[in-house]
Amino acid sequence: MAGAAGDDGRAWLDVAFQHRVQRLVLADVRAELADLRTWADREDIADEERTAAVESRLDDLESRLAAADDRLDDVARPEWRERFGDRLSAFEAALDGFEPPVDWADVQAAVDEHRPG
Repeated sequence: MAGAAGDDGRAWLDVAFQHRVQRLVLADVRAELADLRTWADREDIADEERTAAVESRLDDLESRLAAADDRLDDVARPEWRERFGDRLSAFEAALDGFEPPVDWADVQAAVDEHRPG
């Protein structure tokens, strides 16, 4: 049974890593959209309706990510947090150093460095 619990903890950590990367993807997409909006305004080809639709979808995604945050917190067992909490905190700190535009090869290197073998 301990093996199954360890597997569940590793699965939780893996999902937490993926979730944190998804938040970074969202930030990168928002920054890219802002750049595109600036370019479109400068070129006088802005499409506010389309841009608003994309922003609405990004807002929806952000809400879903927040709900997933809550769910990850709800399902995390204390022993998982004790076993993997330092690793997750170190990974989150590493990702905090990334700002759009994101170098995704560097993000993958951070994932590889912090993910348990």
